[in-house]
Formats: sequence, C-alpha cells, structure tokens
Amino acid sequence: MDEFTDQNIFEDLTEACYRRRIPVYIILDEGNLKYFLEMCKKMELSELMVRYLRVRSIAGIGLYFEPGYIKGDLNQKFMIVDGDKVLSGSYR
Repeated sequence: MDEFTDQNIFEDLTEACYRRRIPVYIILDEGNLKYFLEMCKKMELSELMVRYLRVRSIAGIGLYFEPGYIKGDLNQKFMIVDGDKVLSGSYR
C-alpha cells in the first residue's frame, strides 16, 4: 500500500485548510497510518492549522462516513476537488 509522507503536499493541504478555511478530507490505508502520523509529529502543526482537516483510515473492509459506506482496499491515489473534479494517479 501507498504512504502519504510528502511534507510539501501536506503543507499545501494544511494551508488550504488554515488560510482559506477549505475542508480537506484524507483517507489513508490503516497499515501506513503510522508513517503519516510520524510526518505530522515532525511538522509540529498547531491545532488551528488542522482545524478543517479530517483524516480517516481504512483497513480494507470498508469505511463509514457521512455520505455513506465505501467497501474494499485503498490502493489508488486520488483527489476530489469541489465535489465535481477528480484527479487520479501517482507522481515521483
């Protein structure tokens, strides 16, 4: 499974949350959640910086959240923007 440990991307997301008050939702694979938490700890984020940030983990059997239920394993990288645009893929 993939890991979310890129500080530059995470800084952009937290900036969108903090400065523009845009809600950001991050769904991570449960097996790699520890790497994400380690990155967050290193960045020493304040509570205000992550006020509009929601992070959830999925273990492969499904995820319940407001809009409904998602089944399966998390093995794709994608971003939904403004509820009507989707970006999918990897970068190096």
